[in-house]
Amino acid sequence: MSLGCLDSVLSIFRVLSCKRETGYEALTEATSACQPACEPYEYEPLPGDEYTRLLEFQPGRGIISCKLLPVSIENARGTYEAISYVWGDAADTIDITCDGMLLSITQNLGDVLRRIRGGQEPRLLWADAICINQNDKKEQGHQVERMGRIYENASRVLIWIGKDDGAARRLLKMPFVPQNGGRLPEDTRVWNSVRNLTEHAWFGRVWVLQEVGLAASALFLYGDFWMDWCELAKFILLTSLHSELAHYTNPDVSQRFTQTYHSLWKAYSNPTSWRAELTSITKGFLDNQVAYIDILENGRRYQTTDPRDHVYAFLGHPAARLQDGRQIVTVDYKKSVDDVYFETARAMIENGPHPWMVLATVNH
Repeated sequence: MSLGCLDSVLSIFRVLSCKRETGYEALTEATSACQPACEPYEYEPLPGDEYTRLLEFQPGRGIISCKLLPVSIENARGTYEAISYVWGDAADTIDITCDGMLLSITQNLGDVLRRIRGGQEPRLLWADAICINQNDKKEQGHQVERMGRIYENASRVLIWIGKDDGAARRLLKMPFVPQNGGRLPEDTRVWNSVRNLTEHAWFGRVWVLQEVGLAASALFLYGDFWMDWCELAKFILLTSLHSELAHYTNPDVSQRFTQTYHSLWKAYSNPTSWRAELTSITKGFLDNQVAYIDILENGRRYQTTDPRDHVYAFLGHPAARLQDGRQIVTVDYKKSVDDVYFETARAMIENGPHPWMVLATVNH
């Protein structure tokens, strides 16, 4: 392993060891003893298909309060942050107030909203569970088709892993490593924390591939710990590219991450991206033409609650576009899983450059 490569790894460790951000201080929610009696929230229809809702998140303490604002997806470019997270247990919910009415969200989404609640001014956010009417399948389909643009247009994506279970705290205490040579940390608890981090459910969720892949920049939040997503991506790529480092992390996770970068993220066409900072790590990667079937094959390794999302979660990728600009399939959650898969396979056979590749990926 070259000294330059080792220096790169060690510099990333220094970032991992000390990053905190005063603008993202964790706040303890002073929950009121009695929540206000409110009517359940009722969504107003969006003005058109090219619209979404932004969450105007109010500062302060007590019950989480927000407003929903309908906006044009294009006109809202760069004015909001989008949240990437795991929904968690659908039965584990909390109530927030939205436009003066009660809205239930999962505990994990509530945790990230409390985590970023600092400041004196309202904050514009986008979170799917709030900004999309989950009870309207037609709207849900329209919004999912535009999900890639929503994340691409965000000023930044906030990646929420969850509350600190002790691993983040150990990462913060990672010992300083000299830049010029020296030994990597030998504390197995530290390395176990790094390994456990990459095995978190967020890293295995299919939707995050698009949410992060199309981000202009991203911030990684884990309890009170934070870091630039690009720094973490550099570290994982380095450990997967050098066998002498692989035993420090889960090699399966590192290899999956590298393959995802190579076959999916690198092929995204968004002009502003965190990927620009990884050129020194990835300059040896080949620029292969990526077909939609390749993306679906890679996506099999990732988890989703709804099997149809193994197709829908990648519609923001350039390979999902036909020659006339249309998406390869139309999002429709009223269709069965079999129908969605059949229509996708037929579209790839009829329009793809190598239709036989579809048959080559069939599971028997």
